[in-house]
Amino acid sequence: MHFTNLTTKPFNIYKNFIIIFISIFIFSCSSSKTILNVTNLKDINETKNTGYIYALAKTVVTVDLKVIKKTQKRGLFYQYAEEFLDIKNVIKEDKSEWEIVDVSFNSYPVIDSNHYYHIESKKISSAIFLNLTDDGRIVSLNTIHNTTNKNLFNQTLDINYDLNRKKNKTIKNNLNCNDKYTNSNFTYVPILKKHLLKRTTREKANEIANQILSLRDDKAAMIVGDGYAEAMPDGKSLEIMIKEIDKMEKQYLSMFIGNRNIKTYTYHYEFTPEIKNRVIQKIICRFSPKTGIMSNKNVKGNPIILEITKVGNNKVIHKFKTKQQYFRLINNVRKKNTGIYYRVPEKSIVKILNNDKVIAKNKLIICQLGETMSLPISFFKYSNFSIEFYPEFGAIKRISNKESGN
Repeated sequence: MHFTNLTTKPFNIYKNFIIIFISIFIFSCSSSKTILNVTNLKDINETKNTGYIYALAKTVVTVDLKVIKKTQKRGLFYQYAEEFLDIKNVIKEDKSEWEIVDVSFNSYPVIDSNHYYHIESKKISSAIFLNLTDDGRIVSLNTIHNTTNKNLFNQTLDINYDLNRKKNKTIKNNLNCNDKYTNSNFTYVPILKKHLLKRTTREKANEIANQILSLRDDKAAMIVGDGYAEAMPDGKSLEIMIKEIDKMEKQYLSMFIGNRNIKTYTYHYEFTPEIKNRVIQKIICRFSPKTGIMSNKNVKGNPIILEITKVGNNKVIHKFKTKQQYFRLINNVRKKNTGIYYRVPEKSIVKILNNDKVIAKNKLIICQLGETMSLPISFFKYSNFSIEFYPEFGAIKRISNKESGN
């Protein structure tokens, strides 16, 4: 009996090995053809099998125009500046001037409603792991992936014509005074009203000029200590008093020399290229140095044109696809099932033109201007692969073999 047990034990081990091998083979066969077909949703009326849905992205190009408005206003008594204060170079007319000082490009991805795809499978199982962004763009297949939506490239036909202005910075004189001299140009100027009520413009100008000269004399006396004896403060208190005198002098002086201020505005526009022409142009707004940014329908301003030019990195792929389509047509080749659809994005040069003059230029990746390709269905016969995508563009980032780790 003991001898018999020794001979049957190796046989049982060999028998168990055969059972495990057969099980692995059966499992491999059951996981074959995990993907039967991938079809654009627009081309599907009904499907007999279960499946998954994913989308490819399209690129929205954004343009920010930074514009400044320079304004100058003449003082109420500008014509008496030289006579009473010996100041010659003063503002003699009201004037406003607009200027485009900066242009920035950027982009962000959105769902392309023309590129939703249905992955047809025999059954929903662990054979397919599909990772998507929160809005449904494909991130990876059969791999664990962080789906945090990040624009990896930071690339900087619907136009936002609302012209929503966002004021970034304002440089102006804001004066806080209890007594005010009011006119259309200078609202906040302290003055003794009772002395000016019944005087001519020239007499009023002379009075204000005397106030300015008096302030200058007071400032000089405070600095040297002349006439203020021991009651005059020093140190920080003296510094504060001198600053207040300077402030009042500046307010009075503006009535002779005028006033200037600069305001900065940013205008934001978005544009989604839909056609695949080599060069795409769109008037996003119009601009005039006198009135600034205007609607693109206002012909009084120069057109501000967004121009997108394809670099041409997809030329070879496009020719290949055209030849394949022609071959299938003349040979009446039936369309076969296809695998995962993906993008080959197009590199583009974006410009902003003021009339015909280029005022800004940059490079962007615009996925919908490139080519849409598909992997062969035979690639998906087994589930021992993984694919990672750039979700911003729908482009393939990496294809790996799970078994080899490559």
